[in-house]
Amino acid sequence: MNTNQSNQTFLRQTLRANALFSVLSGLVLMIAAGPIASLMMAQPVKIFGFDMEMVLLAGGLAIFVFAVDVWLVSRPQHLNLLQAKLVLAMDVFWVVASIAILTVWPEVFTSTGLILVIGIAVIVAILGLLEFMGVFNAKGQVSGQTSLV
Repeated sequence: MNTNQSNQTFLRQTLRANALFSVLSGLVLMIAAGPIASLMMAQPVKIFGFDMEMVLLAGGLAIFVFAVDVWLVSRPQHLNLLQAKLVLAMDVFWVVASIAILTVWPEVFTSTGLILVIGIAVIVAILGLLEFMGVFNAKGQVSGQTSLV
């Protein structure tokens, strides 16, 4: 296996790990939005008029769709680095948004909720770091693709 194939394989495996974690997270949220909301929230919270159970259900669906998209990005023999960078950007956004939410509204979460949000943000950050490494190593090795990093 040459270096280009090895770099593509690393990025592909990282994207697939992200897709697997995301599909499992999305399914859990869709199936158990109510109990998770009760476990996470110290007080009732409404976002744009929707209670947290509905927000988590919708979030689970969105994460599931994201997972399918990430899986599709990982499928081609020659990965599209721009698409991989967009996945990385969404992971960075997730981590930043998690930090912002915990900074602005820490009082609405139970200690379990804080641990869940922080734990998921750490997992997403690790996946993002691995994606960054994969994109960086594959950069310039895929013909016809412009570098954004």
